[in-house]
Amino acid sequence: MSATNAQKAYRCPGCAQLVEPGTAHVVVWRDDSIFGDRAVEDRRHWHSACWRVA
Repeated sequence: MSATNAQKAYRCPGCAQLVEPGTAHVVVWRDDSIFGDRAVEDRRHWHSACWRVA
């Protein structure tokens, strides 16, 4: 997600710190979820660096 589009704070599951509004980051979700289209509801917002080392 670009910094411009990042409007809210999210808790990064990689480091448990906040991804602050205005911070570019990665949004991920499982593509093989048994919940199909609802899987996007389980998306998580990660700091880009946390995602790279996960």
